Amino acid sequence: YIGTWVYDDGNGTVFTLNLRKVELIYTGGTNYSYSDEIILTYKLIKNHELLVDNLSLPILPSFANIPDEIGLKYGYYGLSVADNTIDGFMTDLTLDIIRTSEIKYLPQPSGNPKIKFSIFSASASRRQPKEFYVGKPHSILPNNVILTKI
Repeated sequence: YIGTWVYDDGNGTVFTLNLRKVELIYTGGTNYSYSDEIILTYKLIKNHELLVDNLSLPILPSFANIPDEIGLKYGYYGLSVADNTIDGFMTDLTLDIIRTSEIKYLPQPSGNPKIKFSIFSASASRRQPKEFYVGKPHSILPNNVILTKI
């Protein structure tokens, strides 16, 4: 899973994911919780227009008690792998919607590795008042797409 992955539809949509493993992230709490996670940042170009580029965000020493405007720029995925799949969440930064998604590793007999990125359509947390979303799409992020490791 670790590395940079890209989906290009050939028509002006390019979706790039950067997945980085972070060991023992301090997640806060009274028990001083730590966990290993995969942190996701992304770049989205749609209709040849750059909408989001947070690929170069640094990994923070702690993700506990950070303001949402920083923390929600990252996606968080657990390292427990079942059926070559990790689940987690990320924010569609163009619409300010937190989306639950999965990333499935697709074994390849040869060539560059591939993953499939899928959003759970029933799971979304809108952070703005409902008026903000009138006339806007449910999501701008590509869904059910195959990305190739670069």
